[in-house]
Amino acid sequence: MMDMKGYPGALKEMILDGQKYGEQIGQQRVNALNMLLVEKGRIQDMIQSAGDRAFQEELFAEFGL
Repeated sequence: MMDMKGYPGALKEMILDGQKYGEQIGQQRVNALNMLLVEKGRIQDMIQSAGDRAFQEELFAEFGL
């Protein structure tokens, strides 16, 4: 997380809201990928993507996420 010292209160709140929103979008993206992999019986790919960020990005691209 970034150092928030020196930022005015409103700006600090906007930055934190943006970070929270980004985390939510990321979680939704991973969950959608996991659901697609389960539906297709690709459990091993789901397990591998949990520990291999580059592979996970390949899967995001494959599924248009």
